[in-house]
Amino acid sequence: YEHQDYPFEELVDKLQLTRDMSRNPVFDSMFILQNVEKQDVELEEIKVRDAHFAQHISLFDITLIATETDGALCCELEFSTEIFLKATIKRWASHFIEFLHAAISNPETRLSQINILSEKEKQNILTEFNKTQVEFSQKDVAFHRIFEARAEETPEHIAVIDDKTQISYRLLNERANRLARTLQKRAGTKPTVAVLAKRSIEAIVGVLAVMKAGGVYIPIDSHYPKARIEYILRDSGADILLLQQELKHLISNSPESEMSHICLEDEASYEENSSNLTLSPALEDAVYIIYTSGTTGAPKGVIVTYRNFTHAALAWRQIYELDQKPVRLL
Repeated sequence: YEHQDYPFEELVDKLQLTRDMSRNPVFDSMFILQNVEKQDVELEEIKVRDAHFAQHISLFDITLIATETDGALCCELEFSTEIFLKATIKRWASHFIEFLHAAISNPETRLSQINILSEKEKQNILTEFNKTQVEFSQKDVAFHRIFEARAEETPEHIAVIDDKTQISYRLLNERANRLARTLQKRAGTKPTVAVLAKRSIEAIVGVLAVMKAGGVYIPIDSHYPKARIEYILRDSGADILLLQQELKHLISNSPESEMSHICLEDEASYEENSSNLTLSPALEDAVYIIYTSGTTGAPKGVIVTYRNFTHAALAWRQIYELDQKPVRLL
């Protein structure tokens, strides 16, 4: 080839590369094709022939050596064990063999269309690694019912911890029940409730209370701009706004607004009965509305059902092993 004999050291000098004695300064991988005809040599009382020996040192990260022998092509892979596992190299070797078979069988095929996976690998990726169907014993139960069962089972266990305090399952359940009845008194059954709160015990109480009241909650991030918060409140048509005292400045006191406000820290909102409510929403009913950024720039609400929420919660419990390690960061 033209320019194939360019001095390596001169190339390195011209490129002004930083030298590292443990690595090649120009490239990390190499392909070698040995196609020089080899013959056994016989001398007087001596016979010389090629012998294969194991190479225990890899000069590069990975090297593919292809040697023509007796009309066949023998390939070897040398690799750095500090970088690659033997299993990885074996898998790559099988991919290379699949590639060669496909290329020889269909030489006109585009490279992008050549398959390098074996049937077993394809089966693993498409089926074994993609087992998305999981059976849950409580899949047809609203989430707050699952929570109530846990509160009855372990009433004094800690349910939520925030930066100020902590609360048990029993107290959290009772507090949510009291607030749920307050919500129903204000807006009837199935109220639409916006929840404006920082990540806190109060926020969890508010969300559970809305579920227990059979309503739909709309989570609003306290870091949203004031204009975005007001847009969400108008667009959602929320009946009630649950909010923390410290976030009241984010809400304008518009005289035409008919929305009722309830402060999550106001103990007057927790004077109702503390027993579990009997109302059970249908699993296809909406449980919350999450507002996205929207393609037009205006936030758009996406409805999530009780069934969706329960399935997600059960999946979290399984994935994060919450029965064995019952801690989840909000």
